[in-house]
Amino acid sequence: MLASRPLLLALVAVIAVIVGGCATNGDQMSKDQARKEVHARVDELAKRLGTNPVASSSEGAAGLDPNAPTLHYSYSVNVDVDPDKALDELRGPIAEEMREHGWTVTEQPKHNAVTYRHEDGRSFVISVFPDDNYANIGGETPFKNPDN
Repeated sequence: MLASRPLLLALVAVIAVIVGGCATNGDQMSKDQARKEVHARVDELAKRLGTNPVASSSEGAAGLDPNAPTLHYSYSVNVDVDPDKALDELRGPIAEEMREHGWTVTEQPKHNAVTYRHEDGRSFVISVFPDDNYANIGGETPFKNPDN
């Protein structure tokens, strides 16, 4: 019986990961789940990229059609950065990590920006402002429209 307990715990852990993964599909997430997911994702990148994070006061559900089956929860943070270092990180090691996890990376050199998009609808848009030594990290996460 003791030998089966670790196996049972491992099985429960695997099931939790599978169920958790299913619950976080963009079009199946609740608004609160999407809010938590985008906050965690943007805050983690902000912490990695710079200092003194300041969250935007304009966050929340966004969408051109309020009756669409899927809406997006939007959130952004400004951080102080060394502009050259930030752009090198965004285009280099961070971009490679994102690609390894299924994200599409698009560089926008004219705008000192990088976008990361995932097929599940999640996205990042990071703009670096060299003259002001800060970056804006915006993220969106889709969620099921509760009114549709």
